[in-house]
Amino acid sequence: AINSSSGRVDWNPCFFKLNADRQMEWVREFRGRTMGPIYAIVKIAQATDSSGYLGVSRIADFESAEEPLNGMWVMKVSNAGDSLWARHFTLINEEPGMPEPMDLKATPDGGYIVCGAIDPPDDGGVHPLRYGWLLKLDEHGCLVPGCHLPNSTAPEPGTPPQLALFPNPARDFINFELRGARPAPDGAFRILDMQGRLLQSIPAREALGTVVVPVQDWAAGAYVVQYLEGGQLRAAEQFLKVE
Repeated sequence: AINSSSGRVDWNPCFFKLNADRQMEWVREFRGRTMGPIYAIVKIAQATDSSGYLGVSRIADFESAEEPLNGMWVMKVSNAGDSLWARHFTLINEEPGMPEPMDLKATPDGGYIVCGAIDPPDDGGVHPLRYGWLLKLDEHGCLVPGCHLPNSTAPEPGTPPQLALFPNPARDFINFELRGARPAPDGAFRILDMQGRLLQSIPAREALGTVVVPVQDWAAGAYVVQYLEGGQLRAAEQFLKVE
């Protein structure tokens, strides 16, 4: 798309529908704060209930030049081109990484599966291989059930946010998201064991939407996910890691 004010080309994920005569019927663009050709939709699938279409793309937002927010998102449009929803995901591979989605398919249970790859942290070329990943989403595009429900019901002032975790117990990955409030600029997510040892720390400014953390190499037992603002605990939920 050509930016009408600057005249530059803006690269954003975009659906467009052509009629039988190859004429444009509608266009629906999903705008991120960072634009470029690598953020194009890489795959489109028809919704399992024929209510529209889903697409998957990388996304990157920048709170500051030093702190890029890298992730992926799945978005849905109606058959008429109306925007219905967008789900954001941050995949943690020792640190927030840039997942590259490659395919999106409907599944027999009415949900969807997304596959892709992610580069390991920069380690000087010791591990040059890329890691593959799969995300299984429900019919609403949720990795954590209930993500499609209203998340802003005007809570009473001072009401703390909540953490939603799935699955619990967890075997390979724990997925979580903050509900009831947007993460604060100084917010942080932490995962600790029951002895209080810190296993994972993720600045909220580096996390988009649902956060996916691998736990397959962790010992079986209980752990806690925390959300803090200004160093003060605001929400916490326990989960069980099983073999």
